Amino acid sequence: MHRWFALVEIVRSFNERGSPKLAFASVALFALVPIVAMGLALAFGVPALRLP
Repeated sequence: MHRWFALVEIVRSFNERGSPKLAFASVALFALVPIVAMGLALAFGVPALRLP
């Protein structure tokens, strides 16, 4: 919950300064980092993440 509030505050601050591109970049970075990490873990064969 605190992460979402922090993300909202970051986006709000970028929008108030007139930088919507930075707001979008922060949201994209926040969303893509876990997805890329999961993909790399699956690609390199982390056994705890494999489906049965």
